[in-house]
Amino acid sequence: MLSVALIGPDGAGKTTISRKIVETLPIPAKYMYMGVNLGSSNLLLPSSRLIVGIRQSRRRDSNGGPAKDQAEPGKTARGTFWRLLARLRPYLRLMNLLAEECFRYWLVWRYRRRGQVVLLDRWFFADYHAYQRRVQKKPPLYDRIHRFMLERVYPKPDLVVYLEAPPSVLLARKGEGTLESIAQSHHNYLSLRDTVRNFFIVDANRATPQVVSDVYTLILDFYKTRVSNNMATENHLQTRHS
Repeated sequence: MLSVALIGPDGAGKTTISRKIVETLPIPAKYMYMGVNLGSSNLLLPSSRLIVGIRQSRRRDSNGGPAKDQAEPGKTARGTFWRLLARLRPYLRLMNLLAEECFRYWLVWRYRRRGQVVLLDRWFFADYHAYQRRVQKKPPLYDRIHRFMLERVYPKPDLVVYLEAPPSVLLARKGEGTLESIAQSHHNYLSLRDTVRNFFIVDANRATPQVVSDVYTLILDFYKTRVSNNMATENHLQTRHS
């Protein structure tokens, strides 16, 4: 069927809007979280579940747990191992991240093949573009690999909906970041219009039912157009071969 990505800064209402639309669409629909926060994802690889468990265990240990012993002098082998592990850690993290991203894109493909509309809460490429991408003369190799996958390999959603709201409103809703950082992410999100087809903006500075109604209508109209175009193409091919 088709995939629809709801993007925007924190506080724009992506999760609330996408879940409500999944519940109300008159066609089969599936909700999927497509952000990097593993704890927020509704579908995870076993390796990612393990990482989430380890992080939670570390947080529990840090709340009143015994302090780690200081490294004893002379244990150079152990120190060398940990230094090597520290150098490899970004690449190990990247390997799991790429596996997780590929897994979720595969799920999107499978749900679309089943004839479902897949509502994506966030989108890896959009979030990277808005928050993580840095203009560097020579970024680290692991960052270049990840950027290549996001920009050139992973499929793009059929429809991208940007939930727009003033930085002051978003800051009041979430209390995270600054007005300047939110404004910058807003600018970065909007710049995706030059690289992404079917990019639409919806005013999210309104009551939730109004925003849901606009996004709902946008998706349904896009779906009807897609079905109509597919039927026209099939009829044209049948006419040529008859």
